[in-house]
Amino acid sequence: MTQSNDLTSLLFQLQQLQHSTDYSTISNTIDARFHTKIDELITKWISNENLSADEKSFFDLYSNNLLSPVEYCLFHADETVDISTITGAFRRNLFQKTSTDTLIEAVEYIREEHWNHRDENDVILLYIMKMIDARSYAYRLQIDSLTDMLPRTLYSEIYDSLIHRHAKKYLYNVKSVDKKNEKIVISNRHRFFLGCSTYAVALFPEYQNLLKEAEQTKYIYLLAKYVRVMLKMNNFEKNPNILYCLRGVLALLNNCVPVQNWMHIINKAMANPNDVNAQQANPFNVDLFSLIVKRLLASNIIHDKAVGSKSPTVTSLVDVALIFLNKWFGSAMDRDEDESDATNEEQSELLQLLRSNDDFNDKRNTAQIVFTYIKAEYDRLRFMSIAILSSLMSYDDLEKLQRRVDHIWKDIVTLIFQFINRAVAHESKQYKGISFGLLLCYLHRFLTQDGAKKETLPFVSQIVQYARDGELTALKILRRISTSPSIRSELTANTDFERLINTDTNLFHSESRMYKYIEDIRRNLQPIEYESNQDVEESDDRQAFISYSHKNKDKCDQFYQILTRAGLFTKIWLDHMHVEGNVIDSIVSGIKQSEIVFVLLSDSYCRSDKDNTCRREWEFAVACKKLVCPVLVEESFKRKTYDWVAFLIGSDLYYKLHDGNDMKRLVKAIQTNKRKSSSKAERKTTEKFDSPSLTTDNPSNDRETVDKQPIAQWTRENVQNWCRDNSLDQWREPLSQYSGLDLLELNKVLKKNAYLHRVADNHRIPLLDVIKFRRELRKLVSETTSTPKSAVQKPVTKRPISKSTVK
Repeated sequence: MTQSNDLTSLLFQLQQLQHSTDYSTISNTIDARFHTKIDELITKWISNENLSADEKSFFDLYSNNLLSPVEYCLFHADETVDISTITGAFRRNLFQKTSTDTLIEAVEYIREEHWNHRDENDVILLYIMKMIDARSYAYRLQIDSLTDMLPRTLYSEIYDSLIHRHAKKYLYNVKSVDKKNEKIVISNRHRFFLGCSTYAVALFPEYQNLLKEAEQTKYIYLLAKYVRVMLKMNNFEKNPNILYCLRGVLALLNNCVPVQNWMHIINKAMANPNDVNAQQANPFNVDLFSLIVKRLLASNIIHDKAVGSKSPTVTSLVDVALIFLNKWFGSAMDRDEDESDATNEEQSELLQLLRSNDDFNDKRNTAQIVFTYIKAEYDRLRFMSIAILSSLMSYDDLEKLQRRVDHIWKDIVTLIFQFINRAVAHESKQYKGISFGLLLCYLHRFLTQDGAKKETLPFVSQIVQYARDGELTALKILRRISTSPSIRSELTANTDFERLINTDTNLFHSESRMYKYIEDIRRNLQPIEYESNQDVEESDDRQAFISYSHKNKDKCDQFYQILTRAGLFTKIWLDHMHVEGNVIDSIVSGIKQSEIVFVLLSDSYCRSDKDNTCRREWEFAVACKKLVCPVLVEESFKRKTYDWVAFLIGSDLYYKLHDGNDMKRLVKAIQTNKRKSSSKAERKTTEKFDSPSLTTDNPSNDRETVDKQPIAQWTRENVQNWCRDNSLDQWREPLSQYSGLDLLELNKVLKKNAYLHRVADNHRIPLLDVIKFRRELRKLVSETTSTPKSAVQKPVTKRPISKSTVK
């Protein structure tokens, strides 16, 4: 009778807590009395005795009240909440030895043969899983007071469950169901083995890279197959059992499978997506990643639950799915360019696949899908979105996203620094398991885009301080920012930055690599012609200049042979063949004496900031009004991957080295151009190839034709070309959405108010450039007014300018 009264009293207290959100009270109410009672009920259950309704209710409420405070701390508590009043009880509630030993007995019971006496859907299994999940989530919180509380015996038993024949039976059942196209029914015991046990083992600190032995390969294949089958199920996102198991299996593949063991196999299969045998031999195949992106992350149901943290299971599932994608990108893009082995590191084929815009991604590519999670309540989802976007997001993605979201670069950079500040505030320099170093690394990746560099300017002093503290990545960030000519004046106006590169340089003399970065920054801040002491006269020779990244030397040699065999030029300038004495002097003279500059575009060309020579060569050629011909030397390279590349190319024609017909058209176009240019005076540097069959986004926009068009007929790209031709580069971004009609209407607006100065302030454009823009615009419009009225379309006087297009 006393025992019954004891259960009734404890049950009543749990019922009182059932709907409470006072998690501190919940954690501190669950004391030894409750732990003793649950131990008694577990012992009774594994003795095959039936539990009463009240006992089952106690089991249910106890497991809920054990789990809910941990879920709150992990998924909902923000920085303003002091969770120590809640987590202080975790050590007692989750890792007390007697309760842990009883839980071990329960795990053994579920796994062993005498389970046959029970139902596969026994409800007590759900309560046991909640008790284990509470411990798994507690490790995710990375609380120092729990690091010495490693119940190794419990997790050893859970791992034994994971590799037990019953677990493998469920894996094989799912594989066979896929072949028969039958519906999958997931029992509670199936859920325990493949949902709870997988997740617990994945999160246990000592089980990282656990699945590394050759004999475990078949098990990895089964796990990957399991994910593919589940994601192909109709309405899988509405089945909580499937979502729970997917979370566990993906977490296991994330944390327990070493990348180095599989990267070569994955790359080989990814490089041949149409090779059926290669895909079947690779567990991490195109189908797997496609399903994770298109079926899981792109699901509206999953997205809404995860972003609002309405379901811890779904939120943590999206978290592990994002981690899974990021895991296989590889780290090559973060290596120092001047490391001797950087060029030998295997590149990630998956990264190229996820960047593509082909059928793999349907209507939205991966970056556009992942971007939707950047507004999630749970910080880890926001962080993982940032991590993936730093590798994937292109200028083309940005343009499409900007149709729905404003200030994207500002939001991303601000979010990264919010995380950085939170990480720095902790002694461990981590925020929710996110390291300060990783955050700097992801910021560095974003800075291949000039738009991101501009939004980083307000944080330059902060970055300078990290550099002074010896953070190598901070100097790499400053080096990359320094490659953008449009923000050089603002960057050098920062007193902390100026002091770092001019006064404090001696701090880095003992660290050769950091000192080299300072030298690179200084060089980047100078236009290439400023470093040359030569006054070079143009040559009468038919010379061509090839600008390329040394990582693409094989492609450069291939292109050089094409030009040589065609006999188009008397001299083809290559650095390793024609550099004599001062490198910069040689480059300047090489460009000035050339009638055409070939730019061999690739990711390495555009991402190079070691000394920024590639970009500076291109910009110098444009400044010299040389004919520039972009050639894509990587099949995966997209013209609109980088914003500054898209601006420099504009509507110019470009070619693909891997396309034999493109190379034939290039040779023919040069030959045609040569016949038209019988003398040096006729070879105007602003001419464009006039072959109508060349690769271009808008072939009709030949610059020669555009010059004859009325401004009212100009497209956006024509406006961009006008900016570039008149050295108005800082105005290209504000005018990126302007057509000729908009430009004419803008001129009218400027006669009446100071709108232009507000735009200049928003984009930090110096006053001198504002004056220059006004002068060139008035000159352009005055030339237009001298044309016949019929050439200017009437609607121009009626069309209002959209100020929203100028950010």
